[in-house]
Amino acid sequence: MMIQNSFRAFALTGVAGLALLYATPALAQGGRHTFNVPAGTLANAVAAFSAQSGINVEVAAPDAATARVNGITGSYADQEAFSRMLAGTGLSWHYSGATIVVDGMVAQAPAGEHVLSAVQVEGAESGMASLDGFGAGAGANGSSDVAATEGTRSLTTNGTSVATKTPTAIKNTPQTIAVITSEQIKQQNLTDVYSALQSTPGITLTNINGNGGLQNNVILSRGFTVDTFVVDGGAPFNYQIRGGQTVPDLSEYDRIEVLKGSDGLFGGASNPGGVVNLVRKRPLDHRQLTLDGRLGSWADGRAEIDVTGPIVEDLRARFVAAYQRKEFFYDFAKQNLFHLYGVLERDLGDSTIIRMGGSFHKEDSNGDNAFGLPRYYNGDDIGAPISRNYSFGWTYTHNRNDEEFVQIEHKFSEGWNFSGNVTRTAQNTKALQAYFQGPVRLNGTGFSYGGPRYSDMHMKQVTADGHLNGAFQLLGQTQKFLIGADYQDSKFFYYGPGRLSSLPFSALNPDFARYGANPGIPNPAAGTYDGQILTQNAFNHQWGLYANLMLEPIKGLHINGGLRYSNYYNSNYSYSPIYFTFLPGIPLSAPPVDTENKFTNVLTPTASIVYEISKTFSVYFSYSEIYKQNGALLTNDGTLLPPLSGVTMEGGIKAAFADGKLNASLTGFSVKEDNIAVFVGSGTTTTQGFCCYASNAGQTNTGIELQVSGEVAKGWQVNAGYTYIHQDYNAEYRELFTSGLPFSNSQQPEHQIKLWSAYTPVWEQRFTLLAGLRMDSDRYTAGSACLANTVAITCPVPLTPFQFTQSLYAIADIGLQFRPDERWTLGVNVTNITDKRYFATAGSIQNNNFYGEPRKVLFSLRGVY
Repeated sequence: MMIQNSFRAFALTGVAGLALLYATPALAQGGRHTFNVPAGTLANAVAAFSAQSGINVEVAAPDAATARVNGITGSYADQEAFSRMLAGTGLSWHYSGATIVVDGMVAQAPAGEHVLSAVQVEGAESGMASLDGFGAGAGANGSSDVAATEGTRSLTTNGTSVATKTPTAIKNTPQTIAVITSEQIKQQNLTDVYSALQSTPGITLTNINGNGGLQNNVILSRGFTVDTFVVDGGAPFNYQIRGGQTVPDLSEYDRIEVLKGSDGLFGGASNPGGVVNLVRKRPLDHRQLTLDGRLGSWADGRAEIDVTGPIVEDLRARFVAAYQRKEFFYDFAKQNLFHLYGVLERDLGDSTIIRMGGSFHKEDSNGDNAFGLPRYYNGDDIGAPISRNYSFGWTYTHNRNDEEFVQIEHKFSEGWNFSGNVTRTAQNTKALQAYFQGPVRLNGTGFSYGGPRYSDMHMKQVTADGHLNGAFQLLGQTQKFLIGADYQDSKFFYYGPGRLSSLPFSALNPDFARYGANPGIPNPAAGTYDGQILTQNAFNHQWGLYANLMLEPIKGLHINGGLRYSNYYNSNYSYSPIYFTFLPGIPLSAPPVDTENKFTNVLTPTASIVYEISKTFSVYFSYSEIYKQNGALLTNDGTLLPPLSGVTMEGGIKAAFADGKLNASLTGFSVKEDNIAVFVGSGTTTTQGFCCYASNAGQTNTGIELQVSGEVAKGWQVNAGYTYIHQDYNAEYRELFTSGLPFSNSQQPEHQIKLWSAYTPVWEQRFTLLAGLRMDSDRYTAGSACLANTVAITCPVPLTPFQFTQSLYAIADIGLQFRPDERWTLGVNVTNITDKRYFATAGSIQNNNFYGEPRKVLFSLRGVY
C-alpha cells in the first residue's frame, strides 16, 4: 500500500509538471519539416534550410560560410536536421531567441576522444551548454544522452557505453556490440526487452511466447546464458526474469545495447554470454508529444503517450504511459499491462546535471502458458494444434514492479568527469498455476495433471555505481583512465507452493487431448490452500572496485588494461515439501537446506588492443577472465559447487563508414568455461532442489560473428548478423550427457541469421518498406526425464533418456510505413508471413516445448508534435 501511495503521488506530480510544461512557453522550440538540402557550402545550405524550415540562420564567423557541410533529405525535427547538416564539420551553433547562430569552428578533439559530430551549444536558457555532441545525429534530438538514438532515424549508433562506461565509437570498442535503436523499436513495434532481444543478431531466446510466469525464459549468446543486466550503464542488476517477475517494458527505454562475451571488468559475477544495457529515455530540451497506438491479431491492442520538454529554466521533464491488452494465439490466455515512467532532469550550473525518476509496472495475465507442450516418450512431436494450451483459463499471474533512481553527472576541469547512479527496485508476483505435463505414451496415456499451486514471490534490490574518468597527456598522446566502484544488494522470498486440498493433485489421463480443448477441472477459487510456507529465500551481496587504463603510445594504437576486485556473499534457504510429490496426504519428510557462499578478494583481469588502420578500419583483440559463483548448488557429497571459471578471447576487424552511419564487424571468438553445473538427479527423498550437480563439466565454444548495421545505401538501413558457433565438451561432460543427462545449452543453433531492413525511396519519402528474416539451424536436444507415477515420491532410477532434433526454420516478416504529413505515420506489419508451424523452443519430453508465433498482422498509428 505504501508503494502504491508513493507512486500515486509521483504520478500526480508528473502529470502536474507536464501540464505546467505545456502551459509554459518553450525555451528552445523547434518544429518538424521535410528537408531536401544538398551537400555543399554552409552559405548555400543554410539558405535552403531557412527556406524549408522558416527558421532564420545567421553565420557569425565569415570564414565559416565556405565550409563544406552535409546534405539532409527527409522529415526531421529542425534541431536534428541542423545538427545532421553540420555533423563532422567542427562547427558550433546555438539558439539566440528564434534564430540559429553558427559560431564558427571549435577546437579539434584530442586523439582518442572519437567526437564525430557537430558541437551543439545551446544558449544559457536551455542549460545544455556543457554537453558535447557524439556521432552523426546522436543526441541531436535535444537529449543530454550524447549517444541517444531517438530522432536519428538510424538502425545504428556511433556511441555505446555497455563495454566502456563512457560513450565510445563501436569501431573502437574491443568487443562485439549489437544495438537495437529507437528507430528499430518503432519499425518493428517492439514492446518489451524479450522482443528486442529476439531481433538482436547473435542472440537466441527460449520460451518467448509463454505469458505470465515466464519461468523458463533463457537468453543465450555464443552458447552461454546471458543473465547480467545493467540500466544506464550502472551496476549489475537482477531482473529475476526467469522467476516470474516482469519483463522490462520498452516504452521507458531509448535503446538496448548488448555486449556479447565476458564482461570481467564491470559485470561482476556473470556468465560469459554477455551483458544487456537498458538505456532510459531522458527529457528533451524542447517540447515533444508522441502518441502511439497499435492493434493486431488476437485482440492485441496497445496505446502509449510520451510527453517531454522544459518546465522552467534549467529543468526538463519526461512522462511516459503505456497500456496494453492482448490475447494470445493459444487458448484462453490473455494479458493486461500498465506502465508508467517519469523523470526530471536539472542543470546545476554549467557542469552538473542531476536526474531523478521512477517507474511503475502492473501486469496481470490468465491462462499462463508457462510450461508449454509435452512430447511422446520417444521424443516425437505429439502434433497438438498450434492453439493448444495445457493450462487453464482460471490460472493467473499478478506482477507488480516499482523502481526509483537518482543519477548525477559532473564535469571537472581538464576533461575529467564523474557519473553516479543509485536504483531501488521492488517486485512482487502472486500466481495460481496448474498445468499438464509429463511424457505421453504412444497409446495416449501417462499425461499427468500437475497442480494447482499458489505462490507469492517478493524481491527487493538496491544497486549503485560511481566512476571517474578523464584524460592526461603522455608520450605526446592523450591517454585515458577510468576508476570506479559498484554495489548490489538483493533479497528474494518465495512463499509456496500451496496446494488446494479440495482438488486432486495428480491424475493419469487416458485421453490427454481432451484436456487441452476442455480441461474439465473447475476454478479452485473457493478451495482451501494448504501447505503454503516460506520455501525459499536468498540474499545476495556483491561489491567491487574496477580500474581501466587506456594508453595510446602511438597515434591510432590503443592498449587497454583493466582489473576488477570483487567480493560476493550469497545465502539460500530452501524447503521443498512437495518436491516430486503429486498426491495429497503423503507425509513430508524432506528437511530444509540452508547454504552460505562467500568469495572475497577475487581478481579478474581484462586486456585488449585496438589499432586504427585508417579512419574507416580498425583491428582488435581482447582477453577477459570468467568468474561466477554457482550459488547454493550442491554436489552429490553435499558440498557446494565450486565457482564457474574460464577465459574469453576474441578478435577481429571493424569498420565505420560515412562518419559512423554504417558500422560493420567480423569477429572470431573462443570461450572456455569450467565447473559448469549439470544436474545429475535428486537421489533420495531428503534432497532438495539445490542437489545434485556434477562439478567437473567443461565446455569450449568457438565461432565467428558478422554484423552490419546502418545505412548501406541512400535511404536503405539494415541491422543484420550471421553467427556460427561450434560447441565442444571435455571428457567428463561428454560422459554425463552420453549417459542421458542434458546438454548445457542444447537450444543454441550452430548457424543463425538475423536481418531487419528498412528502405525509403529517394523519389518518394512518404513510404518506407520493411522486411525481416530470422533463421536458426537444426538443434539437437538430448536429456533425461523423470517418469514419476502416482505412488512414488522419487523418480524411478535411472532417469529415462530421450533425444530429438528440431529442424532448421526461417521466419520472414514484412511491413510498410506511410507518412501522410510531417507528423503522422501509418504502418502495417506482418510477421511470419508464410504462417510456418515451428517450435521456437524444444525442451524435453515432459514439457517446455513452445510453438513459435504464427502469422500476425499489426496496424500502427504514430504522431509526433
